[in-house]
Amino acid sequence: MLPSFIDKAKIPHKSGIYIYKDENNEIWYVGKAIDLYHRVSSYFAKNVDSLKTALLVEKIRGIETIIVESELEALILEAYLIKKHLPPYNIKQTDDKDYLYIKIAKGDFPTVLTARKKDLEDAKD
Repeated sequence: MLPSFIDKAKIPHKSGIYIYKDENNEIWYVGKAIDLYHRVSSYFAKNVDSLKTALLVEKIRGIETIIVESELEALILEAYLIKKHLPPYNIKQTDDKDYLYIKIAKGDFPTVLTARKKDLEDAKD
């Protein structure tokens, strides 16, 4: 259930970036989602998964969303916005592991993938 200060109609069921802001319009967190509506809603569920998330939710007074075309575009935009704004709740841009990198895999038809540092040894130089 979204709080009343968030207009449900403005949170689409599309891939993109969400930016949480406080009452002073300062950015506290930048995240990416395959479905923005479901991801944003999960922060306001009754059973929040961590103390860190609960503390973040208490500060949220506004949200901005940016729609993107792909998961890769979301990853790149999220990384750019985190580096630009340095939000306090994006201490490390990780999924509880290493930083994500963009990898171009070798082969007859090179492909663009996301990878952890340990998976970069076969990437193009």
